[in-house]
Amino acid sequence: MGVKLKELRRYSPGQLAYLGDSVYELYVREYLLSQSFSTPGELNQKALDFVSAPKQARALQGIRPLLSEIELDFVRRGRNVKTGNIPRRASYAEYRQATGLECLLGALYVEGKTQRIREIMEACIASLEQNNEME
Repeated sequence: MGVKLKELRRYSPGQLAYLGDSVYELYVREYLLSQSFSTPGELNQKALDFVSAPKQARALQGIRPLLSEIELDFVRRGRNVKTGNIPRRASYAEYRQATGLECLLGALYVEGKTQRIREIMEACIASLEQNNEME
């Protein structure tokens, strides 16, 4: 990445969520490419759906039992971020849950825990697939 990330406590939950949003989207795009969607337009449409706050909130609900207390604390911290930009297609509660998941992913990224990020993202995708939300 070129920039060395400093210690975790340097970042606010909002900053971690900002970073975690990118981490989530990267893993979703990687997953979609593995599913053989052919055109960039088709890939983009699928990606936009998967990275929506309602889908992220449902993914978090599906993986919550797999998270440690420390990880759940990052989810709580992210969920409590104050923002005025709620997407039109998401409820306030869904948006807060999605921000919590993004905060967790951002924290794991700063800590360099790429294997744990992969485990969480695989569980998110499996949870959404199980509920037929990956179509």
